[in-house]
Amino acid sequence: MKKQGFVLSLLAVLFLSAILLFAGCSQGEEGVGDLGSVAGIVSDSSTGDPIEGVAVTVGDKSTNTDAQGRYLILSVKQGNYTLTATKEGYNNYSEDITVQGEQTTVVLIGLTPSPIDPDNGTVTGIVTVAESNVAVGTRTPQPIEGVEVTIGELTATTDEQGVYTINNVPPGTGLAITASKEGYEDYEGTVDVVAGETTQHNFSMKSLFIQVSSGQYHTVAMKSDGTVWTWGRNEYGLLGIGDDTVISVNTPVQVVAPVNEDVVGQVNGEEAEYLTDIIAIDAGQYHTVALKSDGTVWTWGRNEYGQLGNGGNNEGNIRLVNGILYYSNRPVQVLAPVVVVPAEVNGEEPQYLEGITAVAAGEYHTMALMEDGTVWTWGRNNWGQLGNWDCGDESIPVQVVAPTNMELAIEPDGYLEGITAIDAGSSHCMALMEDGTVWTWGRGSDGQLGNNSTGSWSKPVQVWGQGNIVREPNRGEPVYLENITAIAAGYWHSVALMDDGTVWTWGNGYYGQMGDGSDSGIREIPVQVWAPGSATDEQSRPVINYLTGITAITAGDLHTMALNEDSNVFTWGYNDRGQLGIGEAPDQSIPVQVWGGDTGDAFLGGVTVITAGFEYTAAIKADGSVWAWGRNDYGQLGDGTEDDKDTPVQVVGTP
Repeated sequence: MKKQGFVLSLLAVLFLSAILLFAGCSQGEEGVGDLGSVAGIVSDSSTGDPIEGVAVTVGDKSTNTDAQGRYLILSVKQGNYTLTATKEGYNNYSEDITVQGEQTTVVLIGLTPSPIDPDNGTVTGIVTVAESNVAVGTRTPQPIEGVEVTIGELTATTDEQGVYTINNVPPGTGLAITASKEGYEDYEGTVDVVAGETTQHNFSMKSLFIQVSSGQYHTVAMKSDGTVWTWGRNEYGLLGIGDDTVISVNTPVQVVAPVNEDVVGQVNGEEAEYLTDIIAIDAGQYHTVALKSDGTVWTWGRNEYGQLGNGGNNEGNIRLVNGILYYSNRPVQVLAPVVVVPAEVNGEEPQYLEGITAVAAGEYHTMALMEDGTVWTWGRNNWGQLGNWDCGDESIPVQVVAPTNMELAIEPDGYLEGITAIDAGSSHCMALMEDGTVWTWGRGSDGQLGNNSTGSWSKPVQVWGQGNIVREPNRGEPVYLENITAIAAGYWHSVALMDDGTVWTWGNGYYGQMGDGSDSGIREIPVQVWAPGSATDEQSRPVINYLTGITAITAGDLHTMALNEDSNVFTWGYNDRGQLGIGEAPDQSIPVQVWGGDTGDAFLGGVTVITAGFEYTAAIKADGSVWAWGRNDYGQLGDGTEDDKDTPVQVVGTP
């Protein structure tokens, strides 16, 4: 289609100038001679108004226009392309363009509104999150952005208000209308369409669980709508429901909002809405941490060592012991590293931690990864698990220091940087660096730091590679573990996933959790996990194949878990409470495949998320259903009972 003429306002020109300035600076910083950029503004050809949400594509790169109709696509390899722009309600646009290296190609686009055939009709509506299993109160219907709504061969996508419009729908009665989005249950319905008229068709979609984390005796799960649900033991406010008189809950309940947010409903006679906008969760042994989409961090549960990170500030529905916030039964916000006296003391507003991209919870300490690649910790520090070259507890975040020569007791210079992932064990921490190396600190008595030592460190040390079977003093630099893509910290052992799909473990191996065919001793450096079926011959010599094709790992107290590329689950280690999911069986020192249990299949399949806790395990399937097995004395399996299960059972209320 040829370019359509349109009016470009002075304001739009100023916007475009800003885009070009940004593009030029960014491209110059790229420093790659054969890369260019494409920028411009998309407007309505009839009115000149900018159009938001237009999908602009150049080659294999695409973006959506902002509220001013602006778009910018960086790092496009020089060459000839067909640029396309599409949005429901407008005719598709295409234009052949040439991209030059180190230059910005400007393309101003005018979209023509699609003509509406009077012999057809229009269907429009709002898509919202379906209310489900809400314990108290009601939430304002939450719109869902990005839902693909289809009638016949016609499709539209909802905007940020959840609104969709499909024009030119042939008239008819009981026409099928469907909708889908990842993380939500598919919608199927019917609609009547009349020629020349607009039909309003609003509907809701059920959000599905997309994350789950196992703690000591409680489980935390997050839905695609950003709400958080918990079940299991509720002592110390572990479930975050604003009521600590409930001992335990064996089916999912929803975490309430902090007391200072706009709320509706009632909990313990107080107004209480629900925690929302969450993008990540992690269950510690006696507390929980959650990350909001705005980069702020929220915690609840026990706090005797400062693990909630709010400086002992008495806010919300909390419990004090000797004037200290001992635990909170609803979320509190983590303070910023800069010490600011709470508002009730001097009238000043406290400052809060922000810019966080990942969180992790240990036994009595908490971790956060900042967008700049630095790591922050708070809580108990008796083993140096805060990594700040100290052993004093902290109730607000402190920064993890840079590593130094592990054999010299010299003070670190600077702070740990370049980190892409974190995890917390019982009393140790792990961090994955952008170069694929792994760093640990804290308790090392079981070899869980992986540095050929059982010593504990209050600063990061680098994990060794398998090549260091024995290293005598002054024999040169050790070989280090590298090419790692994921890490997991168990209570007293550690796990790493290599880019070739193999798994490596180190630390406490007394129950087979190393997965290397042995159930004795500790491993001070990483060993490779064997594949199912590995054994020994008549002379007790190992006949080994190694576990491969793994895409995700997790570690519990004394057992380990892996998910492979076929969505199957493997476990190994301690099995006293059925946490391996293989029925009544002894401990396993080699991976075994988890049985199907109540799924009706021989083996548990279609799994997308895994988590291992204290003597129990859980997983999410692709359909959003949550399954759990192992210890269940507090209802942590979520199946409506308090009986242990040695094969998977489905969590109540999950599809």
